[in-house]
Order: sequence, then C-alpha cells, then structure tokens
Amino acid sequence: MKKPAIAIAALCLCAGVWAAGSARGDDFGQSVAQTLNAAGPGIKTSLKSVGAQKPPAATAVTIPFDSNVPKKLRDHVTRDLAFVAAIQGAGATKLHEQVFGAVAGSAYIKWFTERAKSVGYDPDEDDAIAYVDISTEPGTDHSKIWLAAGYAEGNRPQMARVDDVFHEARHTEDANKNWEHVDCPNPYKDSKGKDVRSIDVGKLAGVQEACDDTPVGAYGVAAIMLKNIQRFCASRGCTKKVRADAGLYSADDVKHVIGAQASQDLKADLSR
Repeated sequence: MKKPAIAIAALCLCAGVWAAGSARGDDFGQSVAQTLNAAGPGIKTSLKSVGAQKPPAATAVTIPFDSNVPKKLRDHVTRDLAFVAAIQGAGATKLHEQVFGAVAGSAYIKWFTERAKSVGYDPDEDDAIAYVDISTEPGTDHSKIWLAAGYAEGNRPQMARVDDVFHEARHTEDANKNWEHVDCPNPYKDSKGKDVRSIDVGKLAGVQEACDDTPVGAYGVAAIMLKNIQRFCASRGCTKKVRADAGLYSADDVKHVIGAQASQDLKADLSR
C-alpha cells in the first residue's frame, strides 16, 4: 500500500513513501541451486520428478541484498524464492496466464526479477511487513523491496511471505503508476452484513489506501498467484498445508479488491 510522505503509520503489505537510502551489499543466491542446502529437505524433495516429468533447471536469482539486511531475513527470502522457483503446475486460470503465464517457478521468478532488483531492510518500520518506496524524491529506487523485521517474525506461513514480496513487486511498476491502492469503502460489509476483515489489517472499512479497484493490482496478482498454486501446483513441496495457506491468503487478498466489476472479474477467474 502506498502511504503519503506525511503518514505516521503504515499498514501491512504497503508501498510506502519513505526517503531511505542504503548501499547494495552481498548478492543473495547466484542461483536457486545454491539455496537448496539452506532451504532444507522439503525444497530438495520438491525438485524431484513429478510423475514422469523431469523438473526444470534451477532458475537463476541474482537480486542483491543490502548489507544491513539481517541474516534471518536473508534466509527467509532465499528459502521463499527457492520454493517458488521449484513450483511445477498443470493448468492455470486466464488471469494467471495473462499476468504470469504458466504455473511454473521459472515464470514466477522471471516476473519477479524483472521488477524487484534488490532487497533492503528498514529497521525503523514497526507496522509494515514490506513496502516499496514510490516517492518522487530524486534518487529514489522504485525497484527495491524494503523489508521490516516482521517479515520473519511470528508464525506467519511461507505462503504469506510469498504473498508479501510478490504484492510488493507489483508496486515497482512505474509504467502503471505503481498500481497505487485506493481507500476501502466505508461501510464495508460482506454478503451477511458483517464487517469485512483482513488477516493482517483487521477491519477494512474506511482504511486508507488498503484496497484496489482493479483485479490485477498488487492484491489481485498475489491472489491470482496463490490461488493457482493451491489449485494447480504439482510439486511435492506443495503439501496440503502449503495449499491450504495459499488458499487462505488468496481469499484474504480478494477482500481488498473492491468495485463490483473488479471483484466479480477476479472471483470469476479464480473459481474457474
């Protein structure tokens, strides 16, 4: 979510306007293959053949970390992207094909690395989990994803973190005005007349810049990706738990997509 320059607090999953600078440091991962030891046996297992198919070659990941990014955050991002890179699927919804192509790690990593060019760390961010600085200040790097300590804290599942970084990668697109968010409606009720609530934000009614009015904005593309992983991923790493988490966070993202047509188009695509 974009936050104005004078904002005092941020909500989760936001693209903030912060004047922050830091030097690029070590490269994290020359390739997904080099991350497998850190990723653990689950990721290695997922790279084994699925049926009679051979897994695709490891997809190179060359996004650098800033030197101040804590090891815990580096490890989480490395494992998360290694998991994504290992995904193999059969089938995809139409919006997924339009945005990403096939349900495949190579397609996801290509999409991600074409947008996110580096990963930074904001030690002063207490509310947001991740953001992209889209301010117009000279020298601002719109292609950097900034992480806060909350990215690797608590019991948030891996699919929630994947949701975070792919959501933020959408915000790097200057050509599309960084897919800025809009204010959520107030009141904002579900079909049963209850307040719509989000996992990370809570009650959404009236929350500024926490919704999208397009099915393919930052919330929409994350919802599309995760729902397709839930439905179509054939990799062994896509366990029942992973699929359940993907479905849960996809459904949560859908709540942030407002406007009758945008919401209808997204829901219709994900239910096909």
